Amino acid sequence: MTILIFLSCRFSYFGQMNSGYNLNQYFTTDIILSIVSGILWLTGLMSIYLFQFDSSISTALFILSMLFGSVYLLGSLFPMSFSHFWNIDLLMFLAAIGTLVLGRPSDGALLLFLFSLGHSLEELSLRFARSSLRNLENIIDDFALVISSEGLKKVALAEIKIADRVLVKPNTRIPVDGVVVAGHGPVDQSTISGESLPVSKYAINKEDASLDFSIYSEENKVYSGTMNGNESLEVLVKKESADTVLAQMINLVNEVEQNKGKVQLRVERFEKVYVPIIFAISLAFCFKFLIVDESFLDSFYMGVSILIAGSPCALAISTPSAVIAAIARAAKNGVLIKGGESLEILNKVNALALDKTGTITEGKPKLTDLINLNGQSNESILKIIVGIESLSDHPIARAIVKDAQSTLEHKDVELGSDVKNHVGEGVSGIWNGQRYFIGNRNFVHKQTHTSIPSDLRSKIIDLEEQGKTTLVLADNNSPLAIIAVQDVAKSGVSEIFQELRRSGIEKMVMLTGDQQRIANHIGTSVGITQAYGGLLPNEKVEHLKRLKKEGYTIAMIGDGVNDAPALAFADLSFAMGAVGSDVAIETADIALMDDNLAKIPFAISLSKATSRIIRQNTFISIGVAILLIFLIVTDLTSLGWAVVGHEGSTVLVALNALRLLYFD
Repeated sequence: MTILIFLSCRFSYFGQMNSGYNLNQYFTTDIILSIVSGILWLTGLMSIYLFQFDSSISTALFILSMLFGSVYLLGSLFPMSFSHFWNIDLLMFLAAIGTLVLGRPSDGALLLFLFSLGHSLEELSLRFARSSLRNLENIIDDFALVISSEGLKKVALAEIKIADRVLVKPNTRIPVDGVVVAGHGPVDQSTISGESLPVSKYAINKEDASLDFSIYSEENKVYSGTMNGNESLEVLVKKESADTVLAQMINLVNEVEQNKGKVQLRVERFEKVYVPIIFAISLAFCFKFLIVDESFLDSFYMGVSILIAGSPCALAISTPSAVIAAIARAAKNGVLIKGGESLEILNKVNALALDKTGTITEGKPKLTDLINLNGQSNESILKIIVGIESLSDHPIARAIVKDAQSTLEHKDVELGSDVKNHVGEGVSGIWNGQRYFIGNRNFVHKQTHTSIPSDLRSKIIDLEEQGKTTLVLADNNSPLAIIAVQDVAKSGVSEIFQELRRSGIEKMVMLTGDQQRIANHIGTSVGITQAYGGLLPNEKVEHLKRLKKEGYTIAMIGDGVNDAPALAFADLSFAMGAVGSDVAIETADIALMDDNLAKIPFAISLSKATSRIIRQNTFISIGVAILLIFLIVTDLTSLGWAVVGHEGSTVLVALNALRLLYFD
């Protein structure tokens, strides 16, 4: 027995040690022990019914079967702390001892064989579900080809620094986050964004190579773990290996199982109460002979059978297996769900609050109008705009800079200084010794203390009624120009909102810093329930508070930067286009790796399917236990069939949960 305990602990430690590195070896060890146990049990039966050997031979074979079948069981029991004393493994151990007391080693061998096999298949199913997530860790090599003055060098990823240049050969994984500085071609980003089609990547201008990573267009950025196409790319490293999008995804995946939902926590609490109750019931039936006319062994037999039938193995795996499978399926589609709690809340969401820019609209506004107000040349006005807005990371600022630089034919423009972003209002900064303000008219009025002339207000209103976003450029004395940009709604957004209504979303509101006229224009065109414009970040929170008071469970969808207060306040937060935003991945409960709104109906449907699977699994696990106990108490089944039913329900629950891996 001492040797068996030692082996069980060694195997248990071996399995844990290799669970993250060599899963096949762990599975092989576990399953082989189960198979050996099964072969010995079957051989014992054959020795009785086929070869009619002496009973001592079959008994020895059954006991050997029990020993091999109990390796996992003993390995989990003996390191056990007292706080975890009442668990499923203890019930199985006591039941196995009970079969020996009854003189039924064949039933004990069958119990431990099926329990160890069921455990192996259960672990295998969970590992299979987790593998869709864990495989992220193994998709890239540990080295990259760094371009240096000495030529190409093979360098470990952990040693690659920002501003290194990496050569990515055709049809290989991109090892770093960075920007393309030479070459162009398609890149398959499905591993991190779920996009089905490759995305074309182009090199930046050499003189722009020192700019911040966030300033580049997505057509210039590449990400670790994505697959290069058939062209070589030279990539300028912008993030160290520990800070890449892939590294952040892996970190989230590793934390997924720690973030348990309320359902799973309730099941775990129920299990802690349920196990001692089942033990007490089975113990009570062991002494039934004191009340009815039967032998102690008959009563003990029924008690052991109840102990087996009532063990909550299937219940213990019913929720975590479904949650892990669902999160794995979501990740494969470019949706990162941060644990069971987020998945559970998503199933209850019945109201959506959405940002406009980059969420409902393309997020790629075009500079459509430049109205000069003080006689300066358009070129002078554009240089001021580029000098200040180049240092802002807002999507509208980037669009204005891009179109203004194109108009200026990419002439060198001096960058501003002391540039400050006023969230939800505008930007201010010094350019060529003069302070300028660019933002909505209320912001400019507040900063300059100058009134907006009536004719200027009418021009702004005309532009906004066309669905355009207007900004005013001003110095300390007066407005200098009106800038108008237009951002169109994404293709298919109206259909997506209709699908969301069908999935149970009762209310959809748009919360934007743009003027109310623009909000109305966009909201009406896409079928939003209500559109609120001219909002600062804290004012968005006030609207969410009102929705909560009305009884809604709210999901906020935004970019994770300007919308951070609203994302934090909502019951659940979605971040759009998180593949390019560190803040979005860290802030949101659910991160959509690209900016495809269609993934929200998918995520909601997946959460509802997960809830159904959990309910089904709970019904199966508890229902089978109740049915088996009833059949045992009424003498309609035997201990052997109780074992088969108990372990069969555990495997059935695991397989039912795995269906979520193929949810569409």
